[in-house]
Amino acid sequence: MSSINIANALSLFIGTCAFFIAAITVADVQPKVCVEIQGLLAARQAGRAPPGFEVDYRPLDGGDDIYPGLDIDSDGVGDHILRSCGASLDALCTLYIELSTGERLELEEERFFLVRVGAYLYVIVGEGLLEPEEIKRDKRRVYQVTKQAIKLICPHI
Repeated sequence: MSSINIANALSLFIGTCAFFIAAITVADVQPKVCVEIQGLLAARQAGRAPPGFEVDYRPLDGGDDIYPGLDIDSDGVGDHILRSCGASLDALCTLYIELSTGERLELEEERFFLVRVGAYLYVIVGEGLLEPEEIKRDKRRVYQVTKQAIKLICPHI
């Protein structure tokens, strides 16, 4: 085997190992975040959510809501975040995000709201204050909002 083939094989092996280590690290952190959010949602249900947990929004004419003052891409310039829902309670809602860089993100889901845990922003789907906690368990979904994407991180909490 030539030295070039050995170097390529070694590079492939190292890259594969790095990928698996990163995947294991993400998989290890993900459940901790889901458990933490589940606990915060239970505290919210009992009226004990920490200050700043639920992100404030301002209703607009026409039924849309705007989330003022959020800077998702951390560039010091506020981003435009809008939630648009249909008139009926079972209508889908869309989250429109336009970052100050011009990048656009979008999520269409059942009714949702935004929360902040530490420095991170999340979309909570399937949460209603009128339903008991035990009915909602494993039916809620959590998405994490970053400057790159809106990704599902907790499919069943």
